[in-house]
Amino acid sequence: MKSKILFAVAFLSLNTFAQNCKYEKNEVDKFTNKKVVITKQEKVFSTVNTTGFYTVRQDGDSYYIEFDYLVQTSFSGTSNAEKNIAIKQNDQLMFLLDNDEVVTLSSSKTVQTQMKPNMATQLINWELNDVSYPVTKEQLSTLQSKKTKTLRIYRTIGYDGQNLGQEDFMDVDIKKGNQDDIQALIQCVIQ
Repeated sequence: MKSKILFAVAFLSLNTFAQNCKYEKNEVDKFTNKKVVITKQEKVFSTVNTTGFYTVRQDGDSYYIEFDYLVQTSFSGTSNAEKNIAIKQNDQLMFLLDNDEVVTLSSSKTVQTQMKPNMATQLINWELNDVSYPVTKEQLSTLQSKKTKTLRIYRTIGYDGQNLGQEDFMDVDIKKGNQDDIQALIQCVIQ
């Protein structure tokens, strides 16, 4: 009896995830028969001045977690060099799960911030777009089945393509609703 109830709960959970899937792209190439799935972006975290969005992508047999980061600063105070952030090739993104297991991914390329001043708000948006982390289907299954408590994002501050800058990391605790979003987007791709 207990196993039937667990099966029913698992089935309903998977069905709920599947019904909420929103895609940028979900198609099979008619020439190559290669499946391409890209979920719509979801906010994963938000701090005082940093916001992180992510999407999950399948390209044939390859899978990726892709992040966009936005850092906001005022026009005065922080120098441009201090906010010129990069995620360099092979920088790590670590997921600390609710069972204390750690899933570690490495970025596939170097991505630097783009500065976008907003005169109306007197803020500068520093954007890191399309930071791509290849992930195995097994890692996705682990991330889908366990809640992510904390993300650790390795980055380099003061990087300008020539100056190596200072490597550091940022730990971000993930709120309950965002934990569910991570699991749901992964489910949209691995279903």
